[in-house]
Amino acid sequence: MSTYNINGITLSPALSGTVVTPSHYNNKVLALQQILDLATQLNNNLGVCGSQFNTMKDVINSLTTVAVGQRITANLANNLINAINSVYDYEECLIAYFNSLGIYPSLPSITSESPVSADAIITAYSWNSWNQEIYNEFNVLTLLPFLFTESEQIQFISPSPSISNMISAQSEPVQFMSSSPSIVKKTEVTADVFVGYDTSPGYVDKISSTDVELIKTFTAPLGYTSIHGLTCLSGYLFVGYSISPGTVDKVLPSTMTFISSFTAPPGHAWVHPLTSLSGYVYAGHYTTPGYVDKISPTDMKLVKTFTAPSGHNLVYSLTTLSGYIYVGYLTEPGIVDKISPSTMTLVKTFTAPSGHNYVSTLTTLSGYVFVGYAMVPGKVDKISPSEMTLVKTFTAPSGHNHLFALTALSGHVFVGYSTTPGLVDNISPINMALINTFKAPSGHNHVLALTALSGYVFAGYWTSPAYVDKISPTDMMLIKTFTAPSEHIEITSLTVS
Repeated sequence: MSTYNINGITLSPALSGTVVTPSHYNNKVLALQQILDLATQLNNNLGVCGSQFNTMKDVINSLTTVAVGQRITANLANNLINAINSVYDYEECLIAYFNSLGIYPSLPSITSESPVSADAIITAYSWNSWNQEIYNEFNVLTLLPFLFTESEQIQFISPSPSISNMISAQSEPVQFMSSSPSIVKKTEVTADVFVGYDTSPGYVDKISSTDVELIKTFTAPLGYTSIHGLTCLSGYLFVGYSISPGTVDKVLPSTMTFISSFTAPPGHAWVHPLTSLSGYVYAGHYTTPGYVDKISPTDMKLVKTFTAPSGHNLVYSLTTLSGYIYVGYLTEPGIVDKISPSTMTLVKTFTAPSGHNYVSTLTTLSGYVFVGYAMVPGKVDKISPSEMTLVKTFTAPSGHNHLFALTALSGHVFVGYSTTPGLVDNISPINMALINTFKAPSGHNHVLALTALSGYVFAGYWTSPAYVDKISPTDMMLIKTFTAPSEHIEITSLTVS
């Protein structure tokens, strides 16, 4: 029986005849979240296997930790098995992708696991084999080549003690069975937070997710103002400007320098949201009617446009789930369209209940779409993506008004409000009820952007000076604050690499 270390998370063996403890279970959940962090970087860098990645993300994000004294039931065990198998499916797709390029990295074996029946005893043997599979799956991701054209440094985020029983600390050449370019993989993997501002010219700051310090800044060309959209794909950062005609810049994150630009067709002005899916970038336009442009990230050319139906105006938010794109409009009542990315055509529409107006933000979790409304008080609708129907509504407490930001982390939805001071609610996606609230420090007003990375929530404020707060999602307490440089004011967008 072995003990495994996954980026500082210890998976201890269960001994025959003993009870599996909550800490055993919780460490598996935390280890799978570390795998998701690494997979997110691979997904952003490669832009392949999007459907498998989204399924894996939803399953892992739906896992919750258990309290001391809580029994580890077959139900909980099967939640873990579903997550392990979703990682297996994603890695199987990635391996097939590399093999199709003639690249055959030497990897540990991975297998799928069978569920346990409701009356089964969870044996130490089963528990320890799940430890082994999680460890093997983690190693598969660390050993897959990222296929960068330049040397990219990778660094694990939190926690970051030395990783034992895993990989050597020096650079390791990946061995291939067929001829291919020499690819050297370093054993540190980095993820950063990118911050966009409502300024002229536009600025994007790259900040460390660990110490929340400035790393580097991208300054947009003259006339490129008001950055309302950010997304990452295939190792690049994409920056959307609320100008006419709408414009999206491709930026190299390592140097924060300009690569190339997309200029939207006439009438496609004011890029507000950006998202990425299956190797393409999607830009939503704050226009009447609303447009969503599908952009090739290689040559930054238009591939196809979705023109919204009559009355579906002012695209303000985009998200993706299970191979589809969801488009939110700043209309009364609120509207969300589900569109096919391959044909850029409408699949189905959700029309919000009376009084649920102005879709300001979207996120996804556990196979559902969550819709935020810029209202007093704020509201969040949980909708079924297959039927595009309402499942349940969260109505914010008094004073939690003007909802403009959503993100998801560790099986919870986080809700940001444009209030003074800024507020972030942690809500349960199951019963759509409030768990706890983060009240920002004095001067940290108007939460217009949220994102999540490495087990933390990051909140951006539309203030001068501008701030980004790193928040612990468990107790909703402040960990650290980034104060933006002078002239970098009024944060309107956040994303992570």
